[in-house]
Amino acid sequence: MEPAAGELDIKPSISTSLIRSQNDSETFAESDASILSIEPSIRTSYKSKRLVGNLSLDHNQIQSDTTTGNQNNSFTNYQYSGDISLVEKILSLKLAGGQSYRSILSSQYFVNDPYLGADGLSKTRNNSASVSLTVPSRKYFRLELNGGMSNVKSDKTTGTNLGLNNNNQFLETRFYQGDEFTQLSWDFNSSYQNTDRSINDNLTSRVIDGEIGFGLFSNIRAVLQGRTEENELANADELSINNLNYDSFGVGLSWFASKNRTITVTYNQSEKSDQEEETFIGLDLNWHFTSRTSIQANYGKRFFGDSGSFSLIHNTKHLRTRMSYNEQLTTSSRLITSLEDQGVFVCPAGSFSFSECFQPSSPSYELEPGQQFSNLLAQIPELSEQIILRKSLNASFGLSGRRITSALSFAHSNIEYLETDRIQKNNIATLTNSLQAGRRTKLNLTISYALIDEESTGTETKTISSSLGISRELGRNMSTNLDFRYLDRSSNNPNPSAINFSNADLTDRRLTLEFVYDF
Repeated sequence: MEPAAGELDIKPSISTSLIRSQNDSETFAESDASILSIEPSIRTSYKSKRLVGNLSLDHNQIQSDTTTGNQNNSFTNYQYSGDISLVEKILSLKLAGGQSYRSILSSQYFVNDPYLGADGLSKTRNNSASVSLTVPSRKYFRLELNGGMSNVKSDKTTGTNLGLNNNNQFLETRFYQGDEFTQLSWDFNSSYQNTDRSINDNLTSRVIDGEIGFGLFSNIRAVLQGRTEENELANADELSINNLNYDSFGVGLSWFASKNRTITVTYNQSEKSDQEEETFIGLDLNWHFTSRTSIQANYGKRFFGDSGSFSLIHNTKHLRTRMSYNEQLTTSSRLITSLEDQGVFVCPAGSFSFSECFQPSSPSYELEPGQQFSNLLAQIPELSEQIILRKSLNASFGLSGRRITSALSFAHSNIEYLETDRIQKNNIATLTNSLQAGRRTKLNLTISYALIDEESTGTETKTISSSLGISRELGRNMSTNLDFRYLDRSSNNPNPSAINFSNADLTDRRLTLEFVYDF
């Protein structure tokens, strides 16, 4: 029986870092810096029968002595979340939010941080609240509803000194059959999202899709499918753009081997914004080979043409694999408030540092308060007001041995900025290794690569960062880290007059000595 009183955990710590940095480029003069960083932090979590919550807070005070003078900067980051059970297993309230400093430009991937290019960071704040309702298990039907709102603010965005100040509202519903039906199945889903943008027109997205299945014989079912998608971009005069809408319906057959093993093929007819109708073959696959290996895939069409999604999960005792591909019409503010579960490592909420993450011993690991799954890559490389069509492929591999832990993460995204006819392709990869050299000593090696291709301008920016470090526990509460990082960025900007610190060729060498004390 769970105790009436909750469990409160508080973990304060403080780190002091001495940093020596040297960066130079062909365009700008060489710059040296001696940096002192003092960063107190605290992480708290609370867990009871009705409430699960966490708060992490850190403040980084930085004093820099550079070739251009002395500088003092401070950065405060926080992350919080809470899950309140209003009616057990039926009604719950979720609160989440935080503040962080994000790079504005994608060309600054792996470059901008509090110690280098801090002017290219934007303070970003987000707060969200949502309510979830699940009708208790029924023989004949089941119903799930989830709705909420969020707000995202930032000091700056790409191309302007004006920041984000966007409000989002969403509502999702699902209605499907209960266990009483064996030869009849149905599954209807709807979603509504509205984004009030502070600078540009509002974006409203509505999607309704459904499927009905009838048992024919053995494991074969006849299937009826339908989907309607509307994306409206309207200004204050209620003018709208209707070329982002798409409707389709189809019939087909489904092989229903079991609840977790189905293959569905359909013949579909579709219509895009009152244009000519077209037909296509659709595919849905949901197949769990074992409890450790599963694959889901979907192929069809949407307003932009061929469309699909893919997910693969494979777990063994020492190797974890997760791959996914998806396509979405979205904005930066929507992405910031929706965490993507696509990693094999467990990290503190909002953290992408390998040293703070671990690979869980069990594939069925349940997250504790203040944790999230991560592939160790930030998912939003650019802050923008614009509406984007984002097609992204993510892969994450984790290998855990007795002394060695390795992580390989890869992300590819093709981003179309629909309001400015701009296309950007991002390829990002990180390889991280940790060797337990002794009972108290670890050796760490990280190699990161980013290739950002701006097709509209012909600009290609390549960044390679590598770091080698050693960590050692000095006592029960104290540890030290010594790390050397080398970073090289190159760009083929075809417009010499447009070269600045954010896109010029750059090399940076950084040596960091850090002491950490956990109270």
